[in-house]
Amino acid sequence: MVPRVFVVSDIHTDFEENMKWVRGLSDTKYANDAIILAGDVSDDLSVLGETLVLFASKFRHAFFTPGNHELWCKRRGPLKDGESEADRETIPDSMTKLERVLRLCDECGVETRPRLIGDGERKLWIAPVVAWYHSSFDYEPDITETRVHPPHLVMSDFRLCEWPGLDPKDESVAEAMDAVNDARGWGTFLEWLRRPEQSAADASVPIVSFSHFLPRLELCPEKRMLFYPNLPKAVGSDFVMRRIQNLRAEQPPGTRRKRMHVHCFGHTHFGWDATIDGVRYIQAPVSYPHEWKQRPGSLTPCCIFDWEQHGGFAPKMSARWSDHYASNPRTPQNTELAWWVRGSALKGRADDESD
Repeated sequence: MVPRVFVVSDIHTDFEENMKWVRGLSDTKYANDAIILAGDVSDDLSVLGETLVLFASKFRHAFFTPGNHELWCKRRGPLKDGESEADRETIPDSMTKLERVLRLCDECGVETRPRLIGDGERKLWIAPVVAWYHSSFDYEPDITETRVHPPHLVMSDFRLCEWPGLDPKDESVAEAMDAVNDARGWGTFLEWLRRPEQSAADASVPIVSFSHFLPRLELCPEKRMLFYPNLPKAVGSDFVMRRIQNLRAEQPPGTRRKRMHVHCFGHTHFGWDATIDGVRYIQAPVSYPHEWKQRPGSLTPCCIFDWEQHGGFAPKMSARWSDHYASNPRTPQNTELAWWVRGSALKGRADDESD
């Protein structure tokens, strides 16, 4: 039987409050379940490793894909108690860091490749997507009534990542990161989906794919709503959307009904649950302590699939921004700043959700 499936993103266990939350998760409640970790745990490999081990010990299946923080390769922050400069692992560039992170996941028993879970007629595909953002993802009009610095001048990624032979200001990093999926078995995954000899049950096995970055611009508030209006230039990837479209297209011959498909993501720290063109998109971020402490309700992993209680995917959750767009049209051509943005000085750096 398919276990329950939970998702969280942007766990940021560099913060002791967040690590305390992870340590405090029940050791028995989720023992038969799966957890999806949609990136941004920590840039520190020791913290990342500790966090992954905790999730792998509390859940039957743990899945992960790196966020931008995991690929920071330059040293930052003060030395910890008892730590020397020699203790810090030197990693020359972000592609090497990616390899190290994926190897660490293997060592911790955390999945980073597509995998079929469940048994009998109750199965579910979970498919991590390695990705990076690119500025051409943003196709909507810019804010012009006030000066807004481009992402490479304000975002930490451009200082703390190193991309030899690649330019983070164009699509080359996003393209190189996307290619990692093919090198890690994505083609084999697609071949399984299109097998003509599949049973009717296998041909309708639902899919949960997930990335750290957004696959659609509609999953980010309009620029006029944001304290950093250029955020959309550093949040998403068209390459992720192509992966989703490929999954939607891969059906065994003669199959009429599309597989149910949910895609989870993170990065912006905005809770989200919306269905667009037949795909449900969910973001369930933990975020930084000062953010989650301001939210009503308890902080728990978000259950998106429960066969026993819901017969499959869980009902739509309430999230401020996706709820807003469920009843209000997106009007990106309106570039007049929202009152809460106009009422406070535009920050000279990216907001927490993009740092």
